[in-house]
Amino acid sequence: MLIRSTFFVGGLVLAATSFALPLININLPVADVLKPRNALLQYTIGGAGAVDETRWSHLLSATVGVYDRFEFGANNDTLGNGTVDLKYGLFEDKWGAVSVGFANASGKNIDPYVVARYDWSPELRFHGGVIRQANVATGYIGGDYNFGNGIIGQFEYTSRPDGASWVGATFATPVDGLSVQLAYGRSHRGSGSDRDLYFAWVGYNVKF
Repeated sequence: MLIRSTFFVGGLVLAATSFALPLININLPVADVLKPRNALLQYTIGGAGAVDETRWSHLLSATVGVYDRFEFGANNDTLGNGTVDLKYGLFEDKWGAVSVGFANASGKNIDPYVVARYDWSPELRFHGGVIRQANVATGYIGGDYNFGNGIIGQFEYTSRPDGASWVGATFATPVDGLSVQLAYGRSHRGSGSDRDLYFAWVGYNVKF
């Protein structure tokens, strides 16, 4: 999956995350690492504000699994701005996993993070981590539940004042490797419909 971060819509940050797209829950990294010789290609569209006045942004992303524990990603917002990210899986067992990495790498900017996953059951997993952006450490929690039949429900919460709370769902499609995610969030700032956040992405997993 992805990592949607400083995803700007008319100057409004949709979520306090990173701009690159390593495997993520809704907006933030999870401890999962893309398997070697796999690539995830994604297109994301996101918006903020009242539906009839929504400002939209677009993001193109590619993530590749390297060796057994590394994941590398590159992203472009279609306006000429690009970033890269890297994740390393420290360990994984039947209880969960822990990974470290960085996102939003562009010029002198880099956002390091550490994230853990706890597998409550084969269907239910919990995520928690800390990401440092603009010299501010942000804690986040989330979870996902596999309903079966190619449907996964997700939630996420970030601690910083300009963060957001999100719910979403990812759906497998009849096309092998192709999936779609829809999500709705409420910003911790603003009032009324100005707090509404939306996005959808399409991802295609390629094996090589």
